[in-house]
Amino acid sequence: SYGDLLPSRSDMISSLVFAGYLTAKSEIDGEFGAYAVALPNKEIALLFQKEILDRYYAKTGFESVLNFRHCLNQGNAEGMKRILEGSLLSSLNYHDFSAEKTYQGMLLSLLSIAYADAVIESEAISGEGRLDIMLTPNNHSLPGICIEVKHLKSRTSSERMDNSAEEAIGQIKNKDYGNRLRRLGIHRILYYGICFHKNKVRIHYEESEG
Repeated sequence: SYGDLLPSRSDMISSLVFAGYLTAKSEIDGEFGAYAVALPNKEIALLFQKEILDRYYAKTGFESVLNFRHCLNQGNAEGMKRILEGSLLSSLNYHDFSAEKTYQGMLLSLLSIAYADAVIESEAISGEGRLDIMLTPNNHSLPGICIEVKHLKSRTSSERMDNSAEEAIGQIKNKDYGNRLRRLGIHRILYYGICFHKNKVRIHYEESEG
């Protein structure tokens, strides 16, 4: 059982990221070579929620995931920070999280559960490069979301983390990562620059009206 395999919250979260719960699905944009990334099937999604997320959020159930979605949609960077540091990051063995891609994988896992009504892409080709995470809502009247992730390895300060998160926002804008979303007719696009250092996170937010 998962209880036997994952005896501690730290082991559980680290195992989820490295276990490959996300799989590449159908190609969604032939021009850009982009693929949807999601949980492999409904059975796995249900198992993930019932056996893993519900165990992890023993007191709140799915509430933290839904709150994270709400904060993301509303541009509530401080609320996102509280949820990540208070739930996921506080339970991580950060020694296993030594690369930017592992934090990116954690966010992809969380977003794939929170957004059943959107396409979640990793390394999305748009504008003049590749965006770490792009969220395209099925309903194009809802906001699209661009996320660029940064990771500081060495000993650092809150100020340096804030600067890195702001640089991520600049990268999204300068490389026009919201281009594909605008071309789909999505006019409200949310930009997030997220910087991680061990169990800490800084999140900067900006909104673009296309």
